[in-house]
Amino acid sequence: MGDHYKLNCNNFNIENNSAKHIGRAKTVLVSRQSQDLAVVSEIIARVINSKDRQRISFTGLVEFSEKSKKHITDDILILIDRITALLAMSPLCYEISAVNPDIASNHDTSVDVNGFSADLSIFAAMLSASLRIPLPANILMTGHIASLEGDIGTVGSIQTKVNTAAQDKSIKRLIYPEGSKITKNFDSDSLQAAAVSNIRELVKIVFSEEDIVVASLEKGFFANYSEIGDPKDYVAQIIKYLAFDNENRFWQILRKHLLMGDAEAVRKWLRLFAGYYIGRKIYPAYFGDRLFSLICATPPAVKRAGNLFPLLDVADCIKLAGFAHTDDYEDVYKMIDAIRCKTSQNTFKSDAALRSAEFLPQNGDDNIFDRVTARINEISLARNFCTMIDSARASFILDSVTVGNYEDFLETVTSFYIHLQCYENSKPAESIDQQRARNEAIELLENSFRDAGGMAAALQRARDGTDGGMRKILDEMTDFHKLQQQQRHITATFRQAVDSLSWDERVQFMKDAMDRLKIFIPEHLKDEHPERFARDYETIAKAYVKGMDKLNQLIRRY
Repeated sequence: MGDHYKLNCNNFNIENNSAKHIGRAKTVLVSRQSQDLAVVSEIIARVINSKDRQRISFTGLVEFSEKSKKHITDDILILIDRITALLAMSPLCYEISAVNPDIASNHDTSVDVNGFSADLSIFAAMLSASLRIPLPANILMTGHIASLEGDIGTVGSIQTKVNTAAQDKSIKRLIYPEGSKITKNFDSDSLQAAAVSNIRELVKIVFSEEDIVVASLEKGFFANYSEIGDPKDYVAQIIKYLAFDNENRFWQILRKHLLMGDAEAVRKWLRLFAGYYIGRKIYPAYFGDRLFSLICATPPAVKRAGNLFPLLDVADCIKLAGFAHTDDYEDVYKMIDAIRCKTSQNTFKSDAALRSAEFLPQNGDDNIFDRVTARINEISLARNFCTMIDSARASFILDSVTVGNYEDFLETVTSFYIHLQCYENSKPAESIDQQRARNEAIELLENSFRDAGGMAAALQRARDGTDGGMRKILDEMTDFHKLQQQQRHITATFRQAVDSLSWDERVQFMKDAMDRLKIFIPEHLKDEHPERFARDYETIAKAYVKGMDKLNQLIRRY
């Protein structure tokens, strides 16, 4: 079906390719006089306060036929209303118009909108205006919304429309109905194409996740929604895309801007986030903890770059704190520390869930060591903390493998140490100041390089970048920290297992341990009597950790 239109004599400039606008979507319309003549047009939708509550009014020099008006009101508006209603928004009134940039200087023809190929642009512009989500100015859409469910149907003169889009340098992407017969290969570096079969696919292309999160905070649909309706319903799927998982999206976006050192963007996002919860008089659960962890995971090169802190106005912090309940108080303190970059270190906390009863004989099984080995094997250790520590190392970004001076060196090492502790997601036993964190970081560094020249050698490596520089230094600290955590976990496991045993049971336990772990035990200890280790089980635990580490190194070597 062709589109017929009268001349719009005004001359409009195409927006910059990188621009985005609310309520404006490009389409292409074919002339009634010639199916080979098409022009790029723009649909404009505005939310208005209508005194007579007329839901849709059509304005401007471009005329919409009665058939088009009825289709927009009876079909497209129904879909828009369903979406906004599910997002807890009241019905809105709209003003719709169309413009044809540069047509007056190029064509002597009159225009009016008489077909359905502008449906996608009309739908996108109305939804954009409703939710305040901007649309890219470099996307052009053509297609017919063919059902109240949101199916998209083909339109006529598709090849002419494709050719017109390809000739417009401001258009970088074309959205068209799936199943269209296109004979010319139009997908190129200058024009990318996407075929869609329903409005869900359209929305996922034209609305970016970052813009959705901004809109959700401003319009009030930020919090996760429960499952709505039939998962095969396109409107329900749009709601899922718009309203699900926005909190995780927010934290990912905030982390991205933090790593970029974009102080203005970080503050903008946190102001939006705080404003959303202040407006609802709610303290955001775990806000302080997540922000604190994020700051601890931020490399020092970013934190010291300039005017990043404080991240949030004190007034907003006070307002948020005023909505906190008793269970939130600790999180409030973390929020305040995080916005000022006053981070503290998490101290090691052994597995409190281990209970002696777990190691007592059960169902006639008197081999307690079987249950101990289940807790100290490599898979269990990886699950409990090794994988988490490795992830912490991988997520810590360095801007350089060298440092300029000793203070830069210590700051990087300290920040990484705090990052390790926070990433392990262990609730801190106590809060410590930066000086204490620095001292503990130095201790970890010295232990990591005890057999490789100590602190002086590490500093020299960091200054000149030899052998991987700071990257390798942090790797060594990670590996040593992992060994420490393994040893603590294994020692705690041994202690929990034997503390409630009688002397004879302890001796038997250590005999089992020495038999089962003999490949890890040094030669000079293998002939010792188990009674020696009934009180000194830590020696066997350390031997196991060291032996397992050597075995893993050997395996990696081959």
